[in-house]
Amino acid sequence: SDSRSTKMVESLQKELQTTKQQMAKKSSAAQRLLQEREVECAELRRTNHTLQQEVDQGSLSDRRIFELAAKQSNRESQQVSEIEIRDAIIERMKSKLLDNDGDLATHEKELQEVQTQLEELCRIKRREDVNLDY
Repeated sequence: SDSRSTKMVESLQKELQTTKQQMAKKSSAAQRLLQEREVECAELRRTNHTLQQEVDQGSLSDRRIFELAAKQSNRESQQVSEIEIRDAIIERMKSKLLDNDGDLATHEKELQEVQTQLEELCRIKRREDVNLDY
């Protein structure tokens, strides 16, 4: 019974560790994706600012301005689409993280219950050993 309890505790601890590692990997991937998108946004803002300055200074022909404006508009709509995709991915990751967090809490509670049972069994065993000595 003790070895079975020990094996159960070890199994739960391994499962808990695996869940923690999976959550860390997913969190890291989400952070990396977010940073990449933020860099892209910053680059687009700089490009937009440069183009706006050129337009304001009148340094390009009207046709060239319209071409650049169309390209920028396409990039911005593509960026909005990518941001929406990123946000959906982040929401899915948050949901999965919450699920994993719930699973983790459940496993921790089960582990605590098993440890409590194990302690009680050890106390009973010690009492039986003491009674046998008398």
